This record gives sequence, C-alpha cells and structure tokens, in this order.
Amino acid sequence: MACLPVFAASSGASAVSEVRYEVSGTSNALSVTVIPVNTLRGRAVLQQVQERCTFSVCLRDGHFVWTQRLEIVFARDIDTASPDSNWISFYRFPHQDGRPGLFLQYADPQPVSASGPAVPMTRDWLYQPEPFVGPDSFRLRWERRYVSIIFQNPDGSFSWSELNKTKWRYLRLDNRRARPCHAQGLLYLLKEDCSALEYRADAPSHYHHVCEWGMDFHYWMDVTPFLHGTVIPAGTRIVCATTSRLVGREITAQVLQEAKEITLTPRERERADTPAYEEPENSFTISALDRLDAQAWKPTSEGCRWEKTGGYRDGCGCLVIENEKSSIGAWEQPSLGPSQWGNPFLANAAYRLSAWVKMEAGECDADGPGPQIGVSMQQYNGPASSTPAQTIDCGWSAPLITFTRPMPTTIEWSYIEVIVPRCPSYVLNATLHLRFIGFGTVYFSNVRWEMIED
Repeated sequence: MACLPVFAASSGASAVSEVRYEVSGTSNALSVTVIPVNTLRGRAVLQQVQERCTFSVCLRDGHFVWTQRLEIVFARDIDTASPDSNWISFYRFPHQDGRPGLFLQYADPQPVSASGPAVPMTRDWLYQPEPFVGPDSFRLRWERRYVSIIFQNPDGSFSWSELNKTKWRYLRLDNRRARPCHAQGLLYLLKEDCSALEYRADAPSHYHHVCEWGMDFHYWMDVTPFLHGTVIPAGTRIVCATTSRLVGREITAQVLQEAKEITLTPRERERADTPAYEEPENSFTISALDRLDAQAWKPTSEGCRWEKTGGYRDGCGCLVIENEKSSIGAWEQPSLGPSQWGNPFLANAAYRLSAWVKMEAGECDADGPGPQIGVSMQQYNGPASSTPAQTIDCGWSAPLITFTRPMPTTIEWSYIEVIVPRCPSYVLNATLHLRFIGFGTVYFSNVRWEMIED
C-alpha cells in the first residue's frame, strides 16, 4: 500500500491485485521495480495513471544503503474534485496555515519493529523485540530502539523531539504532527547514544508525519503545486525517493545541537497532561508526558479529574469522579495488550483488576451500585488483521452499595476487585474501566492489573 500509493486500499475498490517485477543486480547491489498490471477496479485505471516503485539496496563502506523511488505519470487529465477520481488514494487535510491540501503518501517506513505479528498471540511472541513499552512493565525482554526524531524544515534548519507517545498524540490538536519539510531534506531517528537511522528525502513539496505512537512515520507529497485549478493535467510526472542508512554520532551530534525542540502549545499541554498508566500498580503521581512510552488514563465523562495527592497510600494520588446528579462517570485505560504496544495476554492466563475506592456523597444519597471497576476485551476468531473484533464484557466488581435504607452517603477506603475469565490466545487488547453510577464524589487509588499465578 505504501509503495504503490495511487492504488492503495483506502478507497476499497482500487487496490492492486497483480504486479510485475523487474529485477537487476551487481555484486554488491540489488534493484527490484514493482509495476501494477491489474487492480480490483480493473485495468482501465492503469491507462489513466502509471506507477512504478523501485527498491534498491547496495553495500557502501560496509553498510547497507536502501532507496525507495516512486514514479507516477498521469496519462490523462484527472479532476481531483470529481467523484470519478475517488479511486485515487488522495489524502485531504489542511496545511498548517489552514489552506486545503491534497497529498499522496509516497512512503511509510516502519523502522522500529512496528507492532509485531498479528494474533493469535502465543507465548512464542514473548521474545519478539518491541520498541514501545513502559519502564515498569514486566515484559522485560522488550526493548526500545529509537528515542527521538530530527526533521529538516523547508528553510534548511532542523527541529527535534523526543518520541514521546503522549506528546505526539496531542500535537495533532493544532495540526502540528504533520510537518512541512525540506524538499531534499533529512530525517533522523536517534538512539540514546545518538547513532541514528538517516532518511534523505528527494521529493517535491512534502510533509513528514509521525504516528502518535512514534513507531512509524509517513511521507506525504503535496499535490497542490501540480494542479491547474482542481485538475492534474495529462503528462504530469512526479518522482519521489527516500534513501536510508545507519549513521553514527559524528553525523547527528552537530545537527542535534543546532535543532530547535518541538514543544506543545499551552492548549495541547493541558489536554496531554494526564496520568500515566503503570504496571502492575498505578500510583497516579506521574504524567504521561514524563514517560517516553506511557499510555494514559482517559476521562470519558464530565466531572473527571486527576489529583496527584490524597490516595489510599501515602505519596499516591487518585482519579476522581464527581457526579453532580445521578449519572455514569468514568475513567478508562483502553490500551492494554500488544495491539497498543503494551503487555500481551497469555493464553489460558487469569487476570485480576483491583483498586481502593472511597465515596464522599455529602448530603446526597447514592442512586445505584456506586463505584465499580471492570474489564472488557477485544476477542478475535482469527488473525486480527483480517477478522472483526468482538467486545467481551469480562465482569465488574461487586457493588459496594446495596439498596437498603438509609443508603450510605460515605464509604471509607475499601478494596474492590474483579477476576476475568481465562484468556484465549486471540485477545489483542483490553480496556480497564473505573465508573461511578450515582451522584456524589468517588476516589479511585492504587489501581492494579496483574496476571494471577495458578
């Protein structure tokens, strides 16, 4: 999909169904060109747009250098505003100044192990190197390879940022996750020792985009300069290429010294400053912005707030739900499991979710089961890449409030837990839920998610 972007699968009916290969090589180089010869829409579209993608690798000074070159020729006028052009996989998003933009994704590198294999998940996958997992994780075999990124701006200067998962997710609020770049510019993915994977782009006006996880990034070519009104004229030829190689600190140190850090705006930071998810127990004292790979707890209703003090144990914080009227308030952590680069679920393993909770309802009576914790899982009946998921409710903790009169208006710190059924091998992700049905204020502290030994 990434190397044949005109006929990518996003439009559903135009994906490439058949290709032809042209191969050439020498003693230290190999080149393979991929040419579409049929699509799910049929061969007629190939009379309108021809596309070739050439991958080349050579050995230079003891290191491999890899090039991906895309050539697109528009053989007929293409009106991008017409529904008849929807078979072309254009991306439409605004430029940073708000102008409408039309883009083609011409490369989608995933240099840091991506997300691992599709399910069924088995114990065999425990040894797969995995780049994104929190420092407190019990999957100690997983390792992160790249920690920061450097972009070259259109004016030739450089910008850099840590590959902080939460930071890059919230950079999108002001359309700053996709960054305009130098047409023949550089991008570096750095390890802690400043050795790096270097990408040199050679393309017309284009953008780099970092996924919120930081595990891959995209190259988007701006099609707007090729338009006459809304039409790409017949005869238009576009060539894009990326070349990657490994480089040492002697290359990146000077660039990093000159680069300006990409920072969050106040609005982005306010939204991003959420409690980090920790395994196995959450103290609710650490922001996700302070952990390079942290997932975050997310409020899903009004009345949710995070307090870094006041938890069940000294030095711990809590998540608060305050319902001014009878309703369901909730926090959740929706990113457990290998699909979100957390810990995998082991087949036939049992898991426990537990927490300490208290309620302050003031003069109000609670109306409902009160505070509870629960788990839901995404269950697949085959490989996740091709099988729909089914959400399975794995249960809730027992109610702390029963329907007796008078109903309690306060509950002191109390322990609650739920044990989920044994896990099949095809669970790809799960969600932890903290909810309060009723009105008043509840505090959740020391939330713990753990696998139970037999």
